[in-house]
Amino acid sequence: MKLSRFLALLAATVALASPGARAAVGITVSPSVISNDYQGVLTLNVTGLTNGQPVLIEKFSDYNLNGTLDPAIGESLVQSFPLTDGVRPPAFGGGTNFNVPGDTDGATNGMSTARLQYAAGSEGNRAGGRYVFRVVNPVSLAVLTTATFTVNAAAQAQRITGTVRAAAGGGVLSNAFVILLSSGQGRFLAGVLSDSGGNYAFPVAVGSYSVNAIKSGFVTLFNQSANVTVGAGQVVTTNVNLTAATRLVSGRVTDAATTLGVAGVQLTFGGDDSQSGFTLGFTDATGNFAVPVPAGPSGAGVSELDAALRGYVAPANETPFDTTAGDVTGLSIALSNATALVYGRP
Repeated sequence: MKLSRFLALLAATVALASPGARAAVGITVSPSVISNDYQGVLTLNVTGLTNGQPVLIEKFSDYNLNGTLDPAIGESLVQSFPLTDGVRPPAFGGGTNFNVPGDTDGATNGMSTARLQYAAGSEGNRAGGRYVFRVVNPVSLAVLTTATFTVNAAAQAQRITGTVRAAAGGGVLSNAFVILLSSGQGRFLAGVLSDSGGNYAFPVAVGSYSVNAIKSGFVTLFNQSANVTVGAGQVVTTNVNLTAATRLVSGRVTDAATTLGVAGVQLTFGGDDSQSGFTLGFTDATGNFAVPVPAGPSGAGVSELDAALRGYVAPANETPFDTTAGDVTGLSIALSNATALVYGRP
């Protein structure tokens, strides 16, 4: 063999064996389209990793369908968790904590497969609309790949429709998170986004419901909730009015042991007191949050479901704050690691 040809073959072999020649990182979500009454598992399969490679999995709402997180229009990081090739979900006393995602095959093989119980996600994770899952390098924070995920409304013969508006003669509110609660119990059933004209539609089963809405910069008053009863084949129209927030509360959610920020955690502000305004917020990629709220004493709570996803226990009590005199900054909420597991069957 001529020397020149030998060198060419050697160069090609080295190129194929080099890290830069390996397959690009990819992610698939299965199923990628569901209805909002889905009770099954979401499987996330990440491929093209180096053996043992850690990544961050982030999920954000994609209102404008451009595949990019745009906080300026109200899009939020709604979920974030680490995933490492070959590292299974944690275990306590022989019981696996399946609340925390891990590589289910446990093999260090350049791919990670995580399983998420969809119905165990926080409210902000179960609204209708489109989301984007992305795989992120935890050191450089570079986005390695993305995949879309869509939640559609379940088919029903009945509907609740209406328009979300700002109170006191304000305009229509697009991209408001309209939430459907069970009448009396106040249990979250479903969520949809209002369209560009502030309009929303809920296909529902026959029954009684409470309709509220959440949007950054506004608060909902539970004593002004729209309560409706829907009969067979009916379309019931009810509008939802939101009150403008006048204060801002900001701070950080951290790991109590390491003080590192905890990303993608849902926070609730206010409560069901008829005099209190209620809203939701999320921590960003560094664990920080800044949420418009009403003036007055209130409290911030962490979603138990989001805390469990990261292996934490949410504080039993809300963290109090008072915006009567002005904005509140530096609110700190620390999450403690779970150290035991209670499991069984109903």
